[in-house]
Amino acid sequence: MCTCPHIEMCSLFHRTLADLPALATIYRNLYCRDRPDVCARYLIMEKLGRDKVPSSLYPNQIDRADRLIRAG
Repeated sequence: MCTCPHIEMCSLFHRTLADLPALATIYRNLYCRDRPDVCARYLIMEKLGRDKVPSSLYPNQIDRADRLIRAG
């Protein structure tokens, strides 16, 4: 898969990880640029919309994303 279409507007980088640039880079490389299809935030954005993504959700929290998606 290619780069996530939501990378520029993802609040994870603008708010949550603003003070942690090294961690932000790791997440961008692992999820945003290589595998957005396994990013919890991407999955919710695609299924429910950007406004439904909790600010505290990290890309690796797939189980939490699945629960949120099932709940609608």
